[in-house]
Amino acid sequence: MRGCSSLRYHRYDSECVDADVTVEIVEGDTYAVIEDDVVKIVPSYRIRRDGKETTEPITESVFKRGRDCTSLKRERAKFREWLNQVLAEHTVEKPLQEWVMDNFPQQWEELKRDPIGWFLRQSERWHVGDDEVKLLTLIAVKSAFYEGLPKVGVLVLGSSGAGKSSAVKSILNMFSLKEGQGAVLWVSNLTKKALGYLAFSDGGKLLRNRCLFIVETIDVEAFKELSLLMTEGRLANLTAKLGDEVGSAYGSIEDPPSVVSTAVNIDYSNDQVTQIMSRFLTIAIDLESRNAEAIYEKIAERDDVAFEYDPMTKYLAIAWLHYTPKRVTLPKEIAMRFKNVLTEYNQYAFRVYEQGLKVLKIFASLLGKETVDEEVYRLFSEKLMRYFVVSAVGLTSIELKALQSTTTEWEETKVIAMRLKVDTETARAWLYNLARKGLIDLEKEGNRNKWRRNDFGQKVLDLIINGYKPEDGQDGRPGGHVDEDDKKSYMTVYMDYLRGRTFAVSDLYDLMGDEAESLIKWAERRNLVTRLAREDGLYLEFR
Repeated sequence: MRGCSSLRYHRYDSECVDADVTVEIVEGDTYAVIEDDVVKIVPSYRIRRDGKETTEPITESVFKRGRDCTSLKRERAKFREWLNQVLAEHTVEKPLQEWVMDNFPQQWEELKRDPIGWFLRQSERWHVGDDEVKLLTLIAVKSAFYEGLPKVGVLVLGSSGAGKSSAVKSILNMFSLKEGQGAVLWVSNLTKKALGYLAFSDGGKLLRNRCLFIVETIDVEAFKELSLLMTEGRLANLTAKLGDEVGSAYGSIEDPPSVVSTAVNIDYSNDQVTQIMSRFLTIAIDLESRNAEAIYEKIAERDDVAFEYDPMTKYLAIAWLHYTPKRVTLPKEIAMRFKNVLTEYNQYAFRVYEQGLKVLKIFASLLGKETVDEEVYRLFSEKLMRYFVVSAVGLTSIELKALQSTTTEWEETKVIAMRLKVDTETARAWLYNLARKGLIDLEKEGNRNKWRRNDFGQKVLDLIINGYKPEDGQDGRPGGHVDEDDKKSYMTVYMDYLRGRTFAVSDLYDLMGDEAESLIKWAERRNLVTRLAREDGLYLEFR
């Protein structure tokens, strides 16, 4: 936001300062500070003392001590107050969305057309792949702006150096501002005391519309308090005074934060830890399914300096959080459809179901919708359904690795242990857990145990590897698949019908089912379709 600069001079007058102190306002050189849903356009300035530029004009050498001039500290505070008043006179305040749309109209329209795609494309400037991790991180950030409880907490697991933080930061960095007014608050080591300070200091303002990012640390007691804060908006203030005695008391804050954290290991043998972590959306980095070559190439492209998105990207991202709905309606029929998918894998997946409904609403909000409609559910199914089904099954990252090491033939424990590269006792413990969850079968022959992956285990493994795909009729639309050899004629037939018409994206998917995506891509490659962003959603105009 630089232009032809014009200078305005303001002189600081004080009987306690023996120098010519001026401030030069550079109106053509401004920067934006975002506070809630307002942007302040603040001018740059230079401070000069006796004609020379300085950062601290009020020093002992120019301070005239006397009857009314006894405190250098007080004089400096007086100067800062005066400087803030001068800057305020030249500061312009505007609604954030209005300012973004005025200054970046083309980029704003691009974001509106495809919000989820926009965020994922931006993230790949720093880290490729791991879309489920990125989407859940994005949903957690939006959750801090979404009205009502519970807020969303996301816990990303993975081995040391697996790229957990890179995946998370590729989203969170879009919402971090140097001025400290961004939507993300970074915390390197969260303790109960620190959490209490953040929650109760200044009326909870530090946490309002904030997502806490807790870097590589698991303090179980702090997380216990944090889970209560996220889900119920309450927090134990352990230093509270009750009458004449010191004890514990609960306080509540109006706008609790959402949370994203990363961790190397979680002790799932500890029942307390398992209970606390069940309140978080826990996702493990899947090393096997990643495009390792692309990740290596991206690392090689990175510069030696810390990665930062350009200011425009950050302004757009933060504006989107304020622009999109803070409340979303979820039709019962869609909620029941999601329930039917989960209960196919676990009849009693109540908590996973509740978390999924919350994510569905926030996912819709990120798309700029006030209702979870068919398009939202389709995108959710395509991008996140697999995660919730795996959560319903109750698989940990270790158990998933063990399941992948089994086969559909009977094998002894020691054979699977060698494949897993662990000792026999460790492998046996993992396999017993899988058997209890109904994913593998156990056969005992004397003192030997044999295991094999059963049909249900194979179904879950196929889901993890290939992603979730609705069965015929499951989503209320016909299934079926078009062979590659017939695709050209198939697309031509549809285009004959669509040419000259305009469809809402959701209506096209109702008409064609899963093949709609292939048709849109086919038509876009041939410049036969135009995307139109309207107030009630995204439309496609066929030519």
